[in-house]
Amino acid sequence: MLARGRSADVIVVGAGIIGATIAYHFASKGAQVDVVDAIAPAGGSTRHALGLITPQPTALKATLHSIADVQRMAQALGVPVQPTTALCIARDEAEAKVLRAAITQATPDAAEWVDSASGLPEGCAGAVMFREALMTDVPALVQHMLRAPGVNVHAPVEVLKLEQLRGQTAIVANGYVATAQYIVLATNAFAGLLSPYLADSVAFAHGIAWTSHAGTTSNLPMPVVTADGTFAALQQAAERCVRAIAWSEDDEASSPEALLEHWLRAFGVDPIRQMHKREQVVTTCSPTADGMPLIGQLGEDGRVLYAIGAGLFGVVWAAYIAEQLWQLATHTP
Repeated sequence: MLARGRSADVIVVGAGIIGATIAYHFASKGAQVDVVDAIAPAGGSTRHALGLITPQPTALKATLHSIADVQRMAQALGVPVQPTTALCIARDEAEAKVLRAAITQATPDAAEWVDSASGLPEGCAGAVMFREALMTDVPALVQHMLRAPGVNVHAPVEVLKLEQLRGQTAIVANGYVATAQYIVLATNAFAGLLSPYLADSVAFAHGIAWTSHAGTTSNLPMPVVTADGTFAALQQAAERCVRAIAWSEDDEASSPEALLEHWLRAFGVDPIRQMHKREQVVTTCSPTADGMPLIGQLGEDGRVLYAIGAGLFGVVWAAYIAEQLWQLATHTP
């Protein structure tokens, strides 16, 4: 179990949706948790989250289970969640084959295959309709989790490096040095700086966020994501606008802007005429090759934990990641 009698049992580096969920989960188990962030809570990639919590087709079993965890967590914190269906699109026949195989793990009530002839736009090879998706205000969820008993937030605090100090791992930040029994890396921005191993294990991507003018109507039948996790869009009923996000890895030929424009136009949204706000997303980590986030331990004593590379489906991974890290912490001698 985590040791007591320290100013903090755990320091979580990163106050996005992943870091906040880790902090909330550890604090609910009795740990004293400090959270540090170079910007502000939900100030990085999480700031651009659409609020869509949908299963990830390449890891269906884990993420279907995680959706229920996120829903319970949001309801316990008083953050509204709205059930929705979501369309996960295959861009070609190879992706369609993978999607059709993936949904064999789900019950007919949870997922249904939609043929490319069923009103999907040109360029889609088919889609899965997920019936157990959710929508929520992700930054609000982060703020509520970080106000939980046992969680203390320090921002802006930029972590510069990790080092050994009197036999313990310490974070060296702008202004102070702090130690804890466990340090959890839950940040994309400094993955390479904090650990060369992590930099070698993930692909970094750049993205773009876009919001239409209020009052926009489109042909988006429901929230839409691509099977490869490079695009997502939804209509915000309360604001009567369309929000979308797209990203691509540095070595890909297509830019985030090109991806976003292609898919918005496919669903009848003109990204030029209806543009309200367009901004570059901070550098983020793309999913790993198998679609699973990287979760593990660093150092000889295993006291540095990490979680990185959750990709566009990151919100749905949050509760799963937190539980996996808790298991690692409680089983470390």
